[in-house]
Amino acid sequence: MAIGITVLVYGAVGVIVKMDDVGLAMAQRPRDLSRRVGRGLVAGMPHVLDALAIIGTFAMFWVGGHIVLVGMADLGLSLPYDLVHALEAPVSGISAVGGLLGWLVNTLCSMVLGFVVGSAVLGVVSLTPLSTKGH
Repeated sequence: MAIGITVLVYGAVGVIVKMDDVGLAMAQRPRDLSRRVGRGLVAGMPHVLDALAIIGTFAMFWVGGHIVLVGMADLGLSLPYDLVHALEAPVSGISAVGGLLGWLVNTLCSMVLGFVVGSAVLGVVSLTPLSTKGH
């Protein structure tokens, strides 16, 4: 399963990276439909990459925050973990959508924690001598 997911993810990244090259090649073909689709791919790729940057940033906050949340609980600092689960509890019992709502609450809390921790790390790193330009 892990190999399949890895191939899928890296394959998707490869397709995204090469999509503008495919669009350029199509835009240079003699058929009008190919040229229009190719120009559309070339014109659309900056928007796709902008969206991926935003989605990727939120995903990193989510994953990083969840790692910190679970790691803190594993180290005996369970208050944040318990608080997130306490926030999940009221919505988790809702019929038909409780599981989704509970997951959304957990995900949002993880994103906020990831943002806070990431911002703190950025602040500390920005104050170090290694962060100055020219190094």
